[in-house]
Amino acid sequence: MKRLGRIGLAVATLGIALLAAAAAWFQEFVSFPPHDDEGYLMLAVRHLLDGHRLYDEVRVYYGPLYFLEKWLLHGPLGLPLTHDAVRLTALCFRLATAALAAWLVGWLTRSAVVGAGVLFVATAYLTPAVNEPGHPQELATLLVAALPLGARPGRGPGRAVAGLALLVAGILLVKVNVGALAGIAVAMALLSSIRGARAAAFLRSGALAAVVLLPWGLMRDSLEEAWVTRLAWLASAWIVALSGPSLRQGGGELRTAHLLGFLATGAAGILAGALFPLALGSSAAAIFDCLVVFPLDLAGYFALPRALPGWSWLAAAAGGGASVLLVGFGARRAGMGASAIPLVTGGKLLLGLGVVLRPDPLEILSGVTPFAWLILLPDRAGPRPWPRQFPRLVLVWLAVLQPLQVYPVAGSQIQCATLAALLCALVGLGDAAASLASTLPAARRRRAQAAVAFLVLAAILFAAAAEARRWSAVYGSREWAPLDLPGSERMRAWGPTAAALRSLVATLRARCTSFVSVPGSNSLYFWTGQAPPTLDLVSRDLRALSEDRVTAIARALGESPAPCLVRRRLAIGAAADPRFEALTESLFRRDREFGPYTLWVRRPS
Repeated sequence: MKRLGRIGLAVATLGIALLAAAAAWFQEFVSFPPHDDEGYLMLAVRHLLDGHRLYDEVRVYYGPLYFLEKWLLHGPLGLPLTHDAVRLTALCFRLATAALAAWLVGWLTRSAVVGAGVLFVATAYLTPAVNEPGHPQELATLLVAALPLGARPGRGPGRAVAGLALLVAGILLVKVNVGALAGIAVAMALLSSIRGARAAAFLRSGALAAVVLLPWGLMRDSLEEAWVTRLAWLASAWIVALSGPSLRQGGGELRTAHLLGFLATGAAGILAGALFPLALGSSAAAIFDCLVVFPLDLAGYFALPRALPGWSWLAAAAGGGASVLLVGFGARRAGMGASAIPLVTGGKLLLGLGVVLRPDPLEILSGVTPFAWLILLPDRAGPRPWPRQFPRLVLVWLAVLQPLQVYPVAGSQIQCATLAALLCALVGLGDAAASLASTLPAARRRRAQAAVAFLVLAAILFAAAAEARRWSAVYGSREWAPLDLPGSERMRAWGPTAAALRSLVATLRARCTSFVSVPGSNSLYFWTGQAPPTLDLVSRDLRALSEDRVTAIARALGESPAPCLVRRRLAIGAAADPRFEALTESLFRRDREFGPYTLWVRRPS
């Protein structure tokens, strides 16, 4: 009977994986977002493959590990640098991240059924990433999901600490802000697990005070904005709520030397990763400027509001109050821990069901993050041994600190920022299910668990099949036409947009010897087969280009026999860049429109 159950579970899990992958495939090839981060990053990779120096000649603001991955894929491994190939790669990253999340939650809860459910939920949760295929966020999210798995000290705590340090270094070498927050999260989990000593207690207290103030330091340039101040207060409240459950762990197997080893191994990993651009001719000064100086300056002029639900204050206050009652007050009153188990189980159940029924990133950010610490509390089985508790510590600190990356701009980062909180809620759901099952008599427990597992797997299979059918219908709908451009044969876009892009590409090929698009629509270079006038990467935000680079672009266009300018209609509320406005008026005249795009050609002498 047990063997039949295992076979049934394996078949159901395989079915869920295939259906989730099918839905993700159709999602990946539907639509072409107007901001075109995909083309921006593809052009950066093209410059790298052509032998140009990152950071010196090609000003990019993402780390060398991302470009090493792209160089290997599109260089030695021979994967073509096309939109179809980039989207297939993005699909693989998304599915791998969901698989890691499923493995993590299944291991933490000791439930393969919960893990199978997470496989579908995580794949669906990462859907917004299809708006930015090929973005470094896909690699960063995968590495963040791997961190709690790397915290399993099965072969000794020293190896686990070294693995965590290398993973954090890898994230830093993809996106500095995500890696820095991940490093602080792991460091706090390590501090919570150091054996009791006066020096360790001093370190914990000082580190906690610094982390509580961290949101205010990060957001200091925009605190006059109401949404920024609100986010800073909330983030500090989340950290305070976690501090009690985290710092009262006890029973750790680490020493202060492990923390020093974490810092040393991480630094060595960062230096090793920097060898890739240095070997290709990049200068250390340019690397530092692009990866450290520019991101710090970015917040000063580029902060986009992210409105949190009005009840986020109430959730933060409730999370902090519950933490004090269940951990602080409970630690001083014998017996309160056992009597609080029903409350803890109920809280975990509510969080888990909430994210399953409504996996909205903003609501997870506001409603789950203040209560992520619940998964650290013991259940009916009693306190967990440190090797099984430590990965939970890492996961919870990630859930509380990673949301800070939504400042100054959230974008697709909000999925990476809230993935750990989502997984905390799903771990809590598995804990609650096990706790409720333990209240049943042993004879009835197995039958009840088998029945619930069957119903849960059937519901997940039904939901996954419905998701796959829905996206298959969208992909095959008449409203979505094949893009039918070089390297984008699998892609589909809204009918009028697809027709406009095809006409625009044909006109650029016939009439223009060189062109630039503002805001950046760099995919046009791949579809026309033409090279940009300079090595500058024109993004959605033109302020990233300095005055001298705008002058260089204008000079290169002026020297071309038949230069053109492609202007895309700005979003409501967006402001035009006066430098490109002047360039347009001095050199070009309006020619014709292609949907949201307008072609400008050289003004007669």
